[in-house]
Amino acid sequence: MGDQTDEELLPALRRGDEVAFTVLYRRRQGAIFRYVLQMSGCRETAAEVTQEVFLALMRQGGSLDSDRGTVLSWLYAVARRQMSKHAAVARRYESLPEDEMEIAVDPREDLEHADLREQLRARIPALPAVFREVLVLCVVEEMSYAEAARIAEVPEGTIRSRLHRAKAMLAERLAPAVRREL
Repeated sequence: MGDQTDEELLPALRRGDEVAFTVLYRRRQGAIFRYVLQMSGCRETAAEVTQEVFLALMRQGGSLDSDRGTVLSWLYAVARRQMSKHAAVARRYESLPEDEMEIAVDPREDLEHADLREQLRARIPALPAVFREVLVLCVVEEMSYAEAARIAEVPEGTIRSRLHRAKAMLAERLAPAVRREL
């Protein structure tokens, strides 16, 4: 199958052939990743979007019509739409100021005092459910991203982004208490 064009692999992809999908993934993953990386400037975003693109290929690849364009152009179009969605979500949240970003990396490391730990415990339940869930699974229960993704029934990239946002939200809410302790 490795010598077939992307379009020649479509019938096998429609039948759910894993080998056809793997060939397409190996052939096109690098190009999509580089495209997203160049557009976003962020390796994490590039990895998440690339994963989302190939999940879309798994789900919708059977409906691709080679008369409407190439498989590669479809992959780029999906990447572009996914980047737009990713950017829209990112715009909803304000960035933390530089001096507070250190706290966002891992609040547990910065919280040496018992009262701060208690404040952290008190603020976790106040987080929106999707962020609270991932924080509990990955930080409290120390699960891998893959395990958390299976439990939450979302892609691993979603777990990563939710965890990042949950930590940022906690850091933002704890910043005044941390400053008082310093």
